[in-house]
Amino acid sequence: MEYTMQERSQKIISACLQATSCDPLDIFDEIARQDFVRIHGPEHHVLDGACLLTAFSNAGGQIDLAAALDKLESVHTIDN
Repeated sequence: MEYTMQERSQKIISACLQATSCDPLDIFDEIARQDFVRIHGPEHHVLDGACLLTAFSNAGGQIDLAAALDKLESVHTIDN
């Protein structure tokens, strides 16, 4: 299936909000295996930061994860 960049970003954010790991590499590996992440696609601009924010939040970092991920998406989403 072909996804727009906005759809890819939303799927990444949804996956991050469900992740429980405190290891950003584990989160990345789990999400990067999904069909909405292309190996060299621009969605990695969202994915990389989203995994770091998610791991920080899951480790007890005091952030509003949903708001942080939305901000990250709004800064990086381009229509590809």
